Amino acid sequence: MTTALWIVAGLLAALVAWAVTASVRRWGERHLLDVPNDRSSHTRPTPRGGGVGIVAAVVLGWGALAFAIPDVRVWPLATAALLIAAVSLLDDVRTIGSGLRFGVHTAAASLALWGYGVSALLALPGMTLALPALLAGALLLFWCVGLTNVYNFMDGIDGIAGGQAVVAGVAWALAGVWLDAPLVAVTGAAVAAGSIGFLMHNWPPARIFMGDVGSAFLGFVFAGLVVAASAAAPAPVAARVPLAALLFVWPFAFDAAFTMARRARRGENLLEAHRSHLYQRQVIAGRSHAATSTLYTGLATISAVAGLLWLRGAYAAGIVALVVLAAVAAVLVVSTARCERSAADLTLR
Repeated sequence: MTTALWIVAGLLAALVAWAVTASVRRWGERHLLDVPNDRSSHTRPTPRGGGVGIVAAVVLGWGALAFAIPDVRVWPLATAALLIAAVSLLDDVRTIGSGLRFGVHTAAASLALWGYGVSALLALPGMTLALPALLAGALLLFWCVGLTNVYNFMDGIDGIAGGQAVVAGVAWALAGVWLDAPLVAVTGAAVAAGSIGFLMHNWPPARIFMGDVGSAFLGFVFAGLVVAASAAAPAPVAARVPLAALLFVWPFAFDAAFTMARRARRGENLLEAHRSHLYQRQVIAGRSHAATSTLYTGLATISAVAGLLWLRGAYAAGIVALVVLAAVAAVLVVSTARCERSAADLTLR
């Protein structure tokens, strides 16, 4: 596929996402408003469900790929991700129980693992581990269900989830080209382009929210691509995929892990809704949605580059990966602390 065709396909996907999101926005203004509550980061009723536009762009990409290269196994990832999108859209329209939601997440993850198989090799800087098949499968299942929900938790302010999706989508598209894995390349490109189209409606101040249908779908796709990419790559490279995938979404993954650990240390109920993610604390302290989302997108870009270097096996890539993991984490923690100190100083004055 030539560069010109990639550009045309990307523009088409972005246009589809923009148009579908616009239609959902008009419908949502009448039927599906997200009304602010004490845990919200927005102050006015705003329609949700705009992630349908991203789903539409990605489905378009999958359909084109299945038509152009029938031998590519699109169906496990596509079927599993659409199961996630369907139950999440239902949750957007009418709240459903957590048991049903997690049950579908687990079933979708299991379908992806069954469809592509489980890679038991895991490369980390300085070592390669051969995991027992059962442990590798359990870790991948946890990764798929976990990232699906982490992405949903992190979609709490304007532009943040869409920005991360553009970065991770581009990273996966490049990874797919390097691995000669059409499914990975097309999915990443479609996610990135679709997210750009969606962000035209969602960049601060947002006129529509992504909703669970978009955030859960994106989280699952980024998790499922680990399974699909590992199946397509030779063993030494497949072992590098999990750490690269983590780096592609590292700001989101670190924020969620840090927040959960902090809440557990304080004895808080981890299942209770809250506003204590680092990005939420920054906004509460007075930083704008645009500034916080730009910070996370910029840090995601840095960590994604490190992930691509690691995947390519560039010289000293392991050291770069470790340094970036620590640096991005430090920037998020320190910047949040500074925001909160500044807010406290202003209050005292």
